[in-house]
Amino acid sequence: MSLNIRYLTNGEKEAFVVFNTGVSPATTEFFARREDIDKSIRHYAPKDEPKFCGPDSAAIIGRFETGTNAVLDYFYPNHPNCTRPEYSDKKCVAESCKYAPDEDWRKCEHYSEPSKEG
Repeated sequence: MSLNIRYLTNGEKEAFVVFNTGVSPATTEFFARREDIDKSIRHYAPKDEPKFCGPDSAAIIGRFETGTNAVLDYFYPNHPNCTRPEYSDKKCVAESCKYAPDEDWRKCEHYSEPSKEG
């Protein structure tokens, strides 16, 4: 068994992403609560502080590791597209944006706060 369990937060919510490469095919699962992780592996889940996960990190973890947008959708529902014309059909990359003043994506003139509904 080869497990990698990530304990993540957006500052408001917490979640776990469990990668198991010791099985074929490898599996990736998303859990909103520690109690939802299978009992046989739950004790491997980190108990220290969760790692902060901004919108772009959440999208990357979801897109490349879970095959879904579960992490982005859970932490940042309705995350907007960028309003810069050349990126208007792409999700805002938030913490990875080179245009954000003082490296604070929330201050970017091209970022619009998403709806809290979702």
